[in-house]
Amino acid sequence: MTPIADSNITFLMCEHVHQEGETGKFTLIGVSTSRRTAVKSRTAASKDRTDSTRYIPLALFFSFTDGEGAIETKVSVYRPDGTLLTDGDVQRVEKSRHSAANIYMGGGMFPVSQFGEYKAVLQINGTDYSRTFVISDGESS
Repeated sequence: MTPIADSNITFLMCEHVHQEGETGKFTLIGVSTSRRTAVKSRTAASKDRTDSTRYIPLALFFSFTDGEGAIETKVSVYRPDGTLLTDGDVQRVEKSRHSAANIYMGGGMFPVSQFGEYKAVLQINGTDYSRTFVISDGESS
């Protein structure tokens, strides 16, 4: 596999990702181009909880056209304090030269127990590519 240029990896934060089975096209809903979102209120799913965790719809989408050949990818997400929040499964694909590789994680309810800058790490064949996104407390703004 030829190297992937970090600057050629697109990262988008959104609420939901759907891939069409017939065409392979992706539909991204609720895209945040600023990579920022606010938790405006406790959701119905978290109102009865005794801890301070809130839940928001969140998906992370990566895309790149560099490289070709066999690739293994994995996405990990770290909280603002640097602790691991989630570690995705390894995905193996064969990428052709002129196609895009699209990797996404989430699309369900994302647990928010800390506000601040989160780090999403896309690992491609053992090399890490980091992107950040911010989740803030909309109630204190």
